Amino acid sequence: MTNQNSSRSSLSDVAAESFVESEQTPRTNFVSNWHRHVSRRLKSMQRLLRSLPRTKVSRLANWKPTWKRKLRATRGEQLEARQLLTTFSPDILAIDGAPNSLRAAIIASNTNGQDDVINLGAGYWKLVLPNAVGQENAAATGDFDLTESGKTITIQGAGAGQTFVDGNNVDRLFQVFPGVRAVFRNLTINDGYARDDGFDNSLPTHRPAAGAAILMDNANVVIENVEMVRNRSLGALGLNGGDGRRAQGGAISANGGTLTILTSNVHSNFAVGGDGSEGVDGKNGVAGGTKSVADGEQGSDGGNGGPAFGGAIYAFGTQISISNSTINENNSFGGNGGRGGDGGAGATGGDGGHAGNGGEGGWSQGGAIYVDSGSLTISNTALNQNAAEGGDSGRGGRGGDGGSGGSGTGLRGAPGGEAGVAGRALGGGLMLAATTSTVTNSSLLTNRAVGGTGDNGGLGGTGGGSSGGAGGTGGQGGSGGEGGVANGGGFMIWRGSIDLSLIHI
Repeated sequence: MTNQNSSRSSLSDVAAESFVESEQTPRTNFVSNWHRHVSRRLKSMQRLLRSLPRTKVSRLANWKPTWKRKLRATRGEQLEARQLLTTFSPDILAIDGAPNSLRAAIIASNTNGQDDVINLGAGYWKLVLPNAVGQENAAATGDFDLTESGKTITIQGAGAGQTFVDGNNVDRLFQVFPGVRAVFRNLTINDGYARDDGFDNSLPTHRPAAGAAILMDNANVVIENVEMVRNRSLGALGLNGGDGRRAQGGAISANGGTLTILTSNVHSNFAVGGDGSEGVDGKNGVAGGTKSVADGEQGSDGGNGGPAFGGAIYAFGTQISISNSTINENNSFGGNGGRGGDGGAGATGGDGGHAGNGGEGGWSQGGAIYVDSGSLTISNTALNQNAAEGGDSGRGGRGGDGGSGGSGTGLRGAPGGEAGVAGRALGGGLMLAATTSTVTNSSLLTNRAVGGTGDNGGLGGTGGGSSGGAGGTGGQGGSGGEGGVANGGGFMIWRGSIDLSLIHI
């Protein structure tokens, strides 16, 4: 009799065997063989690793594919680049020079060896600290000095007409030193006041006045969406019969380097040459001595007025590009000539002293822009209603009166001094000297060049009286001064070239 359980077990075994046989397909054989191959290779690798020195094993364990190593290096370089850019956000309420002030941020940026961005919020950022004596060039007092060569500093605000960097009529705003790249963006620079040209320890009476908003020397400056308004470069008055100092660049004065102006508005800035000093009056003669002692001294000549260059921009040897901007209502004024000194009166027996002549008026060149020995490219820009005005001449001094002749003939009065020649005006909009220029799709409307006014000659001195003889001859009056010549209301070129297209003049 057959055992049913035994039969059932045998049938299960047969079914299992049939199932295994049915699964032994070519694919199954391939997978099984591949696993055995990999196992053998891993065992061979393990034997190899056990035979190697530990240093080589360590290197193999830390090995990464080439593409992963390059990606890690690239990410490191990008991180390093990000770490070399420092951002400052000063506090508008901080007093000028205090921690977290704009001045403190600039001083820190000058010494950190990195590119820097200074973010300024809306409101007025006022320059308050004046230079103690002469010009200081470490940003501690006076203007904000940008000194770190080979680095870029960006000073940006909330927008022109919203963020104001205000010179407060204390000093110029910014001085950019050689090798610095400075970017000014989205702000207004106003009320700068330049009385020197940035030389360390210089005094206003000894140097020209240059760049009341920005003074740059062999630097690279970019100005984008910036308003520059009411900045003034004022040349110093002449002293002790001396000439007035020159003024250059009411807003910007550039020596070398590059200057790029984009979508900006530069208006109502001034460069004004200093007036010449008045001549010194001659001393009166002294009675009782020789005739030379009794004669009145001659008055000295008045000083010449200082010249003015570029009511908005002055540049020497600079590559300039201006686009999509307005440069309107800027002025350059030559200084007035000083009055001639009066001649001293003669004492008894002495003639009157000759009068001094009046000084010449200062020349004015470039009501808006003056460029010498560089290049200028202007496109899509309005340069309108700018003016260059020459300075007036100085009046001649009055001749000294002749002394009494006693019982003899009275002594003669001296002639009056001649007035100086008034200053010339060249280029109401542009004055270009030895410069290659291109102006396209722009306007030069209602710009003016106006020569200065000649003043009057001095009066002659009165002849001396006499108790018994004839009175002395009065001095002849001095000649009046010539008026200043004006050339180029829109623009003037001297030894250069200009390419004009689509221009409204």
